[in-house]
Amino acid sequence: MFYKYAQLMKNFAFVIFSNLISLLISVFVILVIPKYIGVADYGYFQLYIFYTMFVGFMHFGINDGLYLRVGGVDYCSIDKKSFFSQYYLLFVFQLILAFLSLIFFTFSDFEHEKKFIIYMTLICMVVVNTRYMLLFTLQATYRIKEYSVITIFDRTSFLISVFLLLIFNFENFQFFIYADLTSKFLSLFLASYYCKDIVFRGFNDFDLKHALGQLVLNAKVGVKLMLSNIASKMIIGNVRLAIEVAWSVVVFGKISLMLSITGFVMIFINSIGLVLFPFLRRVDSSKLNAIYKVLRNALSVFLLFFLFFYYPVSSFLKYWLVDYKDVLIYLYIIFPIVVFEGKMSLLVNTYLKVLRKEKVLLKVNFLTVIVSLVVTSISVFVIGDLEVALYGILFVTAFRVVIFELYIERFLVIDLKKSIFLEVFVVFYFLFVNRMYSQYASFILYCALMLLVIFMARKSIFRLKELFFKRDGA
Repeated sequence: MFYKYAQLMKNFAFVIFSNLISLLISVFVILVIPKYIGVADYGYFQLYIFYTMFVGFMHFGINDGLYLRVGGVDYCSIDKKSFFSQYYLLFVFQLILAFLSLIFFTFSDFEHEKKFIIYMTLICMVVVNTRYMLLFTLQATYRIKEYSVITIFDRTSFLISVFLLLIFNFENFQFFIYADLTSKFLSLFLASYYCKDIVFRGFNDFDLKHALGQLVLNAKVGVKLMLSNIASKMIIGNVRLAIEVAWSVVVFGKISLMLSITGFVMIFINSIGLVLFPFLRRVDSSKLNAIYKVLRNALSVFLLFFLFFYYPVSSFLKYWLVDYKDVLIYLYIIFPIVVFEGKMSLLVNTYLKVLRKEKVLLKVNFLTVIVSLVVTSISVFVIGDLEVALYGILFVTAFRVVIFELYIERFLVIDLKKSIFLEVFVVFYFLFVNRMYSQYASFILYCALMLLVIFMARKSIFRLKELFFKRDGA
């Protein structure tokens, strides 16, 4: 079938199921933990989650380079002996970095709670970066089923740990960090089992010189993508960190809670991106422009439709998490971030990786970081208004996607300006009606506009179906 439809759908099914499980678990955890532990403890736990977002910086692009180099290759075709050497050399490298960092932070002036969080982040760095080499190998070589099982196992073990902690009234944030690390350790063991022909080999197979050369090559290939990913996280991370500095860890935790809510749909979107990358690497480059435009328009409708969930989610959270009610009034500002971050994650990132435009990713992401720093400085430290700071997060995420799409428009020779304008207009409309009217009135007004948007995008939705069902030569 066209584009190996059966294989693609099978991988989609595995990934969507695993990430649906992760989504449900994340919903449970985010709704339950802040309900039953103190606001300050939840803030410290979120600070740990925030710090662990950046541990990928410490593999210096090695895993990203491996992913780019191996993407689309069958697992049986890779050199297991070479990967064995690279795996253990990376592990030792991470241990050395963690030990040196431990010495440095031991003599720092951070408060006790933050020192503890940093120490746990260093442990997380060793486990996660080592595990990612195996996970990236599974993703790139289309072993999506195994990757999905590891994802489910990771989140399920964390859920069980959280459930036990709450039953026995362990409400200190440190125990929840231990639970997260335990789940990561266990998932590393499971990943090692699935890649046992890489991990479990004789010492005679270890080739230091070859492994060092391969890691350096991976780093050269992946460093741009790694820096781009770090810059991407800093775009929103700048604002979150500034909020923690300017206000408190309590406010930081509350804002992080809202951002976590929008992260639900990102779990689902990222899962599709995992399948698309190795798939698109096998597609004729002449067809990439047509696929992009159809996928983009269909995805845009889906993401704009997601904004409807703001209304029931907002009403429920204000009732369920009373201690967070003072910031939940701004939830309507956070929700549209998914429209831009979702498209960035699924479509823009995936396409630029396929086209090997890591340098473009890096340049635009760093430009956006600079814009983010300026916006953060003004909104947090000059104006000092939390609502303005949240609008700043939305602005920089929209700015980045628009810049990237204008580049893709020129590179693929397709017309995207009207679609970009429509998308930005709908988001602005959503913000306006929710700022000016009651939830009931804004729901009706937004519903009316979305009916028009769906009608306008109906051709792209049907075209998406044709792309995956059409047979070669049909």
